[in-house]
Amino acid sequence: AAASRAYPGPDFFRRIRRQPCPGLLAMMAYRLSTYPPGAMHRRISLGTSAAFQLSKKFQVPGVGAHRPTWWILSLLTDQPDQLVQSLWAAGFDATPSSSLRPVGDLPATTQLLQRIVILPFDAHMPESEIQRMVDVILRVSKVHPDQPV
Repeated sequence: AAASRAYPGPDFFRRIRRQPCPGLLAMMAYRLSTYPPGAMHRRISLGTSAAFQLSKKFQVPGVGAHRPTWWILSLLTDQPDQLVQSLWAAGFDATPSSSLRPVGDLPATTQLLQRIVILPFDAHMPESEIQRMVDVILRVSKVHPDQPV
């Protein structure tokens, strides 16, 4: 319900399928045409390395994907607030899923969102900072890797 407030009424799906305005299309075209060569490869390489290390102790959504691009790097923990606080203390802007909500009655998704921590991750981050973040996570967290995603 909260996810659809911007589109009230019975024709929700018809209304969200509208074409973007020309300004948005122009911005998207600009962003796609100026995306730095090699940035995607670097993002995939850095994300795969971090996800592999974290997946030894955590569930990492996307780690089993056929060709992950790591636009978002996250993990599941039973203590998301504690992990976020530890990452903040180390200078990393991690976030729990406080703004994410499932659409409809999806108990498994709700439980997953209560455990997820979205990590700061960008192809422009120095590899040493990504490794430092991984080290902080591995050092401070209690984990349960046997729980299904």
